[in-house]
Amino acid sequence: MTLGARMMTLSNLMRRITALRFQRFFDLALVDGWIISHLGVGGPMSLDQLAYRAGLAKSQMSRGVTKLVSLKLVDRRRNPDNQNEVILTLTASGKDIFKKIKQQWPEYNRLLTTGLSSAENDMLLDLVKRLTDNSRHNLADEQQANGEDGDL
Repeated sequence: MTLGARMMTLSNLMRRITALRFQRFFDLALVDGWIISHLGVGGPMSLDQLAYRAGLAKSQMSRGVTKLVSLKLVDRRRNPDNQNEVILTLTASGKDIFKKIKQQWPEYNRLLTTGLSSAENDMLLDLVKRLTDNSRHNLADEQQANGEDGDL
């Protein structure tokens, strides 16, 4: 099995686990939980920035944002410096959910890295960052080759 196939399997398993946890603890879909998490960590940002950080298409993020706005967990407002851009922020209720999500991160990381030493965990974090950076570059190349504008 190739490294890419193993990484895809790991990613799919992690997505399923995270989706189940978001549903069980917060009654949120996976994308909704990601939006809240990224806005909680990164603060106010545009839809483009949010999609880039999450590694998802803008259209997928847009649907999630619309849902979270209707639930009053995310607020949308025009960027005063660029009227064509919308800035997304967490509402007070969204911030409350983010705090609860963030409290679960150490346990989730512990479950994921069970059996790894501290040095292996540090190495894994560095390798995942580098693989993610490579994948963003490779995606941009693929999008260009397909004649797409690219949304990451």
